[in-house]
Amino acid sequence: MKQFWVMYKKEWLEAFRNWKILWVPIVFMILGASQPLTVYYMDTILQTVGGLPEGTVFDIPLPEAEEILPAVQSQFNQIGLLILVLAFMGSTAGERQHGTHLMILSKPVSEANFILSKAAQAYSLSFMAYAGGIAAAVYYTVILFGSLEPVHVLKGASIYAVWLAFVISLLFFFSSFIKGYGGAAFLTLITALLVSLSASFLPERLIYSPGTLSAQSSSLYLTGSSSAGFLGALFFTLFLTAGLLTAACILFKKKKLA
Repeated sequence: MKQFWVMYKKEWLEAFRNWKILWVPIVFMILGASQPLTVYYMDTILQTVGGLPEGTVFDIPLPEAEEILPAVQSQFNQIGLLILVLAFMGSTAGERQHGTHLMILSKPVSEANFILSKAAQAYSLSFMAYAGGIAAAVYYTVILFGSLEPVHVLKGASIYAVWLAFVISLLFFFSSFIKGYGGAAFLTLITALLVSLSASFLPERLIYSPGTLSAQSSSLYLTGSSSAGFLGALFFTLFLTAGLLTAACILFKKKKLA
């Protein structure tokens, strides 16, 4: 356990050095704030930059406050995931590519602690960034559209965080045996996209797929209630996340000299 905490602190120090601890949360906060602001001022934006005839009047009905957070989450599910994958794609693959992992593993550090400490730091920073993004979205939503139910927000955010953890675990799984930054990032994004799309197109057959968690989260934001298969999808995703990390540790140990 001491090895793990030493490596975990090292990862945080690295995040401070490369400013990752600042720019990742800032990007999420911008994404979170931009959606409610854009929706609220859409008519003004169109009148200003739309190039439409003078006197054109827009009457765009405003959505309910509860409808804003699912739209924000859609931004996180596209741009946010891309940002996280780009931020952490070099955590393992980069060290393997440059051979710096061999210097670390020459010390009394196990391969498991090497991978798990990096994954834990990636989880921590991702959750912190996501919390900042949701907080920004909630702040502007409440100001511009009305109140939100705090319990619904907490439920929805917690479930989406599990999906984020799954995607990050995918990244560390691919990084454990792929040296190139781009290859691990590409496979992670493609796999996450396929999981999401398959769950959308085959909801009845893939009711327990990790790809359903985003929709479950949106349902919790809107009504505070989940859809069918919620618990199965949640526990199956947690199981897969743990399995991917375990596989990453095993594969990294076999491939560390490659």
